Parts: sequence; C-alpha cells; structure tokens
Amino acid sequence: DSLLGLRVGIPQVAQLEFFGDLAASERFADAVASISSLGASIVAIDFAPCTRIGDLLYGGPWVAERAAAVGDFIRKQPDACLPLIRDIVTAADRYTAADAFRGRYVLDSLRPQAEDTFRQVDVLLLPTTPTNFRIRDDAGDGRTFNDRLGTYTRFLNLLGYPALCVPAGFKPDGQPFGVSLVAQ
Repeated sequence: DSLLGLRVGIPQVAQLEFFGDLAASERFADAVASISSLGASIVAIDFAPCTRIGDLLYGGPWVAERAAAVGDFIRKQPDACLPLIRDIVTAADRYTAADAFRGRYVLDSLRPQAEDTFRQVDVLLLPTTPTNFRIRDDAGDGRTFNDRLGTYTRFLNLLGYPALCVPAGFKPDGQPFGVSLVAQ
C-alpha cells in the first residue's frame, strides 16, 4: 500500500533525544525510512512547543488535579503507592489557584504553536519512549526517569491529542522499540 501524499512530521534532528541510546536512535531512523519508503513525505517540525507543554504536566499546577483525585487517600495511606507517585501528588500542595491560572495561560500561549504543526503535517511520528530503563537504573531518581520516558508523549495529555503506539522493532539487546503516530 502507498502513503503517497501523507505528510509525516518528525522532530528536527537537533531536538531528537535518546539519552545515549544509539540503538533507539537507529530504530527511529529505520521507522522514518520505512514510512518514507511507502511514499510519505517526511517533514522536520519544531518540537520545542510540544516539549514545553509536556514540561507543564508534572512541573506545573496540573499535578493539583491528581491531588484533588487521590491526594486524601495518599496522605492517609502514604505507603499504598510508589514513592514517586506519592511525591508528585503531594507536591501539588505548593501550587495556588493563581499558579493554576498562570499555568493555563502558558498552555494557551503554546497551544497555537503546537496546532500550527498540523498545518504542515497530517500526522506526527515520534519515538514512544527515547530509551528503555530497568528498575535498577532508577537509582532513587524515579522522577528523572519518568520525565525522560515521557519526552515525546507528555504533551499529548494537555492537548488532548490521540496517539497510536506501534512496535517498530527490537534493539540488539532484545529490548523493544516503538513509535507513536499522533493526530490532532
């Protein structure tokens, strides 16, 4: 089948981050080449607005929504969830209503930039995760690993964009690699 005429957006090369995982970078390049070989046009897009939007998810007042949903439970039973989840949810206590509005203003200012991307492309092709981590890699810094795993997908939550994650091969160490197709 042909994908002739389909415009597929990928982050600019300088914006691709695999945290040292050369095999993941190669699998992504293979996925781009595969979709291109089916007739799709590859368009390098500015992924910076998406990154900034994604940073708001756990680094902004949106964690207050999680606290509203499960914060009382976590405060009463702090050992009932992973420490990383507990720390993220309880950190919401530092945000005020004014912070929520400020965060919303930032999101509203970035949203048009992300939406402009879809004037250039029909779909985005992104790594689902930039690398794979094992529990032993965490070394007590789960937040960093959590943020890294969501490098290419966190922005979707705040924009409400759908994504389809599909397998895209295996790395030499046997670990899987996947890509996400994102629509507006």
